[in-house]
Amino acid sequence: MGFLNGLLRGLGFEGEKKEKPQKQKEEKLSSAYQNAGLEVDLSTIKSEPKIFTPINQQDVQNLVDILKTGEAITIDLKNFSDNEYIRALDFLSGAIYVLDGKIKKIAEKTFFFCPNLK
Repeated sequence: MGFLNGLLRGLGFEGEKKEKPQKQKEEKLSSAYQNAGLEVDLSTIKSEPKIFTPINQQDVQNLVDILKTGEAITIDLKNFSDNEYIRALDFLSGAIYVLDGKIKKIAEKTFFFCPNLK
């Protein structure tokens, strides 16, 4: 591997590695981790959190529409097979990430989703 790396470097495919400022990166991470705990002021929630039990992926997409309105919801994915469960949880996790929200696992396949309430 050493010869191949040297050859690639000689051809200009592997430039010098620039060091990223660690301090800025650490500051971003520390602020992200400070907010990682689910600390929600329930007085800011628009309505009482609702519990939903979707039966297909279309239902999960509809639940994301509810999250986009700023409502906190609890989702029970007990009706999903293991593959569907993982797919739905991935989709919901991506949506809540974009909404800068939080996820809290309540039971085996039950999660509380709270979008950013700022």
